[in-house]
Amino acid sequence: MPDFDLGALGWNAELAEHMEQGLEPGRVTAAHRGGFDVKTAHGNVRARLPGRFVYEGTDVAVGDWVGVAGAAIQAVLPRRSAILRKAAGLTSQSQTLAANVDVAFVVSSLGPDLEPRRIERYLVTIWESGATPEIVLTKADRMDDPWQLVADVEAVAVGVPVHVVSAVSGLGCDALRARLGPATTAVLLGSSGVGKSTLVNRFAGRELMAVKETRVDD
Repeated sequence: MPDFDLGALGWNAELAEHMEQGLEPGRVTAAHRGGFDVKTAHGNVRARLPGRFVYEGTDVAVGDWVGVAGAAIQAVLPRRSAILRKAAGLTSQSQTLAANVDVAFVVSSLGPDLEPRRIERYLVTIWESGATPEIVLTKADRMDDPWQLVADVEAVAVGVPVHVVSAVSGLGCDALRARLGPATTAVLLGSSGVGKSTLVNRFAGRELMAVKETRVDD
């Protein structure tokens, strides 16, 4: 099998300048309690974080570019963006949800539970992260006239693209998929049940993520 082209995930000459000689570049695709899945040119690696990094509190998140040697992460490259969430409780620490994101889609379903102000709070987080926000309003097939709700969202998101989609009818899905070009990293942010997993599966052409049944009243 030929080596995988890391350029498809965004690897470039600027990142290569930060990579220590002798380390293999890779991108973190999943974080687990005992390690990280890292995509390299030669395949997927389940890598661990050395004890010194753990002791120093080195932050590694999905989307990070790292240098690996064997099955150990030996370097974490500088980030160009990071979406953060404040940790629960009284601590002031933040959790990195995703790193090196280009486009962050705020996903919400059209209906009576749509909250433009909640979307506005998401947008603030994304602007602070360094990523570019866009809004995705799902389940358009379930409303005869969704456009007043769309207008309410546009009023709190001036200048931010708003996509109205239906994973059932396909409305707007092709245009949204076109935003995910080669070397572009996107994340979907939103509450449970708004259709994030359904969109991922539609774009992938197969069931990558489990989809839960929607409540009768939602």
